[in-house]
Amino acid sequence: MKRIEDAARPLLLCLFRLALCLLCTGIQVSAAPRLVFGLQAAYGLENGIPRNTSHIKMLYAQPQVGI
Repeated sequence: MKRIEDAARPLLLCLFRLALCLLCTGIQVSAAPRLVFGLQAAYGLENGIPRNTSHIKMLYAQPQVGI
């Protein structure tokens, strides 16, 4: 059975490449001049805490709308 980090790694790499391409090429992703859409994605891993058997792993993506 694959670990969650191994399964999420290709998705995170794809999202990072997409964000890098959008930033480098200067493509404006918007519906109107004052309405801008965005996406924030993050991955967090916390382990190796002494005297604690729990491990925290989270992957989330949230849309953003700016005016």
